[in-house]
This record gives sequence, C-alpha cells and structure tokens, in this order.
Amino acid sequence: MVYAEDEYYTWVDAEGRVHNSVVPKNSSTEKSGVKKNIPPVIGGDIPKLPGDDTQYLSEDEFKAQQKQDLEDKPPFYIWVDEAGIVHTEMHPEGLEEEVVQNFTESHDHIFAPPFRLSEMVQNGACCDMYEQAFIDALTPFRSRMYPDPDLLMPFALKQGDRPAWYVRIGGAGKKTSGQRFLVLRVRGEPIEASIIALNGELKPLYFDNKLSLHQYPENWHSVAYQETRILLEDAEIAAIIIYLNSAITKTMSLEVKWADGTSPD
Repeated sequence: MVYAEDEYYTWVDAEGRVHNSVVPKNSSTEKSGVKKNIPPVIGGDIPKLPGDDTQYLSEDEFKAQQKQDLEDKPPFYIWVDEAGIVHTEMHPEGLEEEVVQNFTESHDHIFAPPFRLSEMVQNGACCDMYEQAFIDALTPFRSRMYPDPDLLMPFALKQGDRPAWYVRIGGAGKKTSGQRFLVLRVRGEPIEASIIALNGELKPLYFDNKLSLHQYPENWHSVAYQETRILLEDAEIAAIIIYLNSAITKTMSLEVKWADGTSPD
C-alpha cells in the first residue's frame, strides 16, 4: 500500500510568527484536476492556500512595519518623582546617566574631617555605654532592615529617653575612591531625628541635631517613607546613632544601605 506524503507550505503571519501547514488534500484545485499553483503572498515570496485573501507580510516588510510602528508609537517609561507623582513619558536619551549622576553626587549631609566635633566632645563619655546595642556591621551595597526602635535600647538625654537605632558601618576597602555614602530610609510615621557619627571606639566625631529627611508619599509600588543620603569622607567613621526627637506612636523600621567607593562586583 502506498501512502501519499503530505505537502507542507511555510508562511509568516502578521505578528511575524513562522508556521508550517499541511496543504489540504480536498482543495478546489485538486478536485478540478488542475495542477496546484499556489500564488505567492502579495509583496513577498511566502505561499498561501487558494481562497486565502490574508495579506501576509514578508520578513523584510515585517521589519519595516516594526520600524514604522516604533516611530509612530515611541516607547514610554514610567517614573515617580520626589513628590510621589507617577509620570509616563517618552524615554529621553541619557536618562540613565543622569539618574546615576544624581544618585552619586547628591547628598543631604557630608561628614568630613574639617567639620569634626571638638576634641573635648570627642573625648567625652557619650556613646560607648551603648556598645551592646549596635547591630552587626553591614555588607556594602546590600540593604539591611532595622526593627522598630522601641524594641531597642533607648538613647538617654537630659530631656528623657529617646527611641534610637544603632548601626555599625564597615570601613573603607583597600580599593576605594575614599568616599563612602550612606542611605537611610525610614518607614512609618514622619519623624524628626538627630544623628551622631562615631569612630571604632564609639567616640563621637560628628553630630547633627536635625537629620534632613525627604518625604516620599505612598505610591503604586511603595509605602510612604523618609530618606536621607550622607557622604562619609572621614575614614574613621565606623558607626552611627539615630535617635528620634520625640516618642513614636506607630510601628516603624529603618533601612540602611552603604557603599565604600569600590565596585559592587
């Protein structure tokens, strides 16, 4: 017994997908005894069945159509500004470079040796009593979450105890630009806070009684938070204390991220 081998034809649909289809045995051309003569697709060389009026695009035509669609409907990107407003705009050239530049060069605080506290303050018994409260050193380029400060040791002031976070920061690496930066992000209710930067012996080097915190309202991809960025140009900075200037009424957390000027690779 002899079986007739199916014949196939290859064609590309309007979406650019390649198909291999069997030529039907009961086509009108076979019934009439007329030799099959499948006409090419208009504008290309891909065959189609008799009676199929679909205008399939050739590969060259499909690429040209994609290019035209890109010009007619340019790509858009979605971004959120500092006020938390979502924008949808055409992607401008050089956007990535601008974002990276702003991230690395924009800081709310700079701790540099010329601005250290006086030696008398540095030699005072400010913070070494809190040694057990500090959490382990951070890994560069990786965020770490710190719990609600009410769960940690309070920081004692003359005005009373204050909720506080105690963070150890790793020293500058061997291959470094000499500049470390620190990003602090607080989630929860808006706060006012102070910051103390300390050396390895937990002696105070810098103090700012008003931590500059930018408000970022809740949006489609993040809860509300406050953020500040600090440039550390003093190699002796090894830890920080952030204490709130008032009591808190809601649960909050602190996210800390730092880098030492080396490549994350």
